[in-house]
Amino acid sequence: MLANIGTRDVVRDMDIMRSALGDAKLTYLGYSYGTRIGTAYAETFPGNVRAMVLDGAFDPAENQTSLVIEQGRGLQQAFDAFAAWCAGRANCFFGQDKSQAVKIFHDRVLRLIDHPVTVSDGRKLSYTDAAAGVIQAFYLPDYWPMLNQGVQELAEDDGDTLMHLADTYYERSTDDTYST
Repeated sequence: MLANIGTRDVVRDMDIMRSALGDAKLTYLGYSYGTRIGTAYAETFPGNVRAMVLDGAFDPAENQTSLVIEQGRGLQQAFDAFAAWCAGRANCFFGQDKSQAVKIFHDRVLRLIDHPVTVSDGRKLSYTDAAAGVIQAFYLPDYWPMLNQGVQELAEDDGDTLMHLADTYYERSTDDTYST
């Protein structure tokens, strides 16, 4: 199965969907990794592209391993900035000792791998959902108070705030729909 999962397979699937929908040409908007998919589509099916917008483009020549390492480095820098911000507040989830930030964060979030938390609407906050919520907060410091609150709430098995951040990341509405 793994031999059939990858960008080239997504590109072929996109062209099949374009054809099945009866569209002569594809109109595509891609963000982040979606830019790599768009680039690969345009290279594979150049005659099938009507319009394409690629926002936050990946360098198609960049080594994927290096990319993942750099992304991890950026997320760690964002966590460090968040921890420094949080340590200056009386209600910080780890107190004022920044050396405890990673340990307490891991203690609260990693347990979701085996023990998801039920949120108020009945869904389960998984580790993957929590990670999406944390990443969303890292993109915009205005979300840091919510992230701090969400990590605090996990101590009481409350995942509502982190699920809200994950829903924001995934562009999920309260009526259980997603943006295009």
